[in-house]
Amino acid sequence: MMLDLLGPFLLLLVLLGSWGPVPLAARPRNVTRVQWFEIQHIRAGPVQCRMEMSRVNNYTQHCKPGNTFLHSSLQNVATTCLLTNMTCRNGQNNCYQSANRIGMTYCSRTQGTYPNCNYSTTLQNWFYVVACERHQRGFPPNQLLPVHLDE
Repeated sequence: MMLDLLGPFLLLLVLLGSWGPVPLAARPRNVTRVQWFEIQHIRAGPVQCRMEMSRVNNYTQHCKPGNTFLHSSLQNVATTCLLTNMTCRNGQNNCYQSANRIGMTYCSRTQGTYPNCNYSTTLQNWFYVVACERHQRGFPPNQLLPVHLDE
């Protein structure tokens, strides 16, 4: 009897549930991989996490659990892609470790729900590892560019 009352709504619920969750780091459709990397991870210097994470979270409409901002420029981080490659955490072979330690800000979600996400701020000085790829729209086709912060 309850199923009769639900009728077409039951089918709708089943269909919606079959889509599954959206990955937390899903890239917005109108943004290239290198642009998304820059939005998520590049800042000129130390940041106030609540403000900077708000900018990142506005693209995905959720509170990202944690994020690292590199205190550098995209151009400087891209030079890391010219170093010797290494294996990434996912097993691919397109990762590169920075030659030097750099300043970073790590933001860790402490509480709140979108859009009122709260974060703690931890300043660090460490090496980083990026995954790099060619063929990014708006750049020369053979230029290796950072598209993912692996560590």
